Amino acid sequence: MGIDFDPDGRDVEHGVSCGAWEAQPGRLYTPKYVLVTFSGIGQCFIAPGPAPNGSFVLTQMPANPCQWYADSGGCGISFGYGVGIIQLGCSQAPGFWFTKTYIDGSKLTFENAYVCGPITTYGEGGIGLINWGPDIGV
Repeated sequence: MGIDFDPDGRDVEHGVSCGAWEAQPGRLYTPKYVLVTFSGIGQCFIAPGPAPNGSFVLTQMPANPCQWYADSGGCGISFGYGVGIIQLGCSQAPGFWFTKTYIDGSKLTFENAYVCGPITTYGEGGIGLINWGPDIGV
């Protein structure tokens, strides 16, 4: 954990090492923060409010260095990274806005797996993007 500099001389804060993350080509460190941007999530008729389209900074979880989380207006946004699996989600009890799981650990763009219909589905469609580094403003 610490602060290093990217080639442009900007500070980048590192988190606790996540072996699965750092095993991917070109990833030299595990970020303490990641930026999740949701766009195009449609709102189902039972949703308690507007869809969580926008950008959110997630912080690495102390108990699990391969998990990042943020609570944004009641929507719990999580990004989990493991060996052979990554998952992005947004939930607001008792329902869910967004979910997608991949087996390919190199994916950083997620398409929402939910469609309106089930009683606990608040959103459908849309994408989620993951970014990290000095350009996310943390």
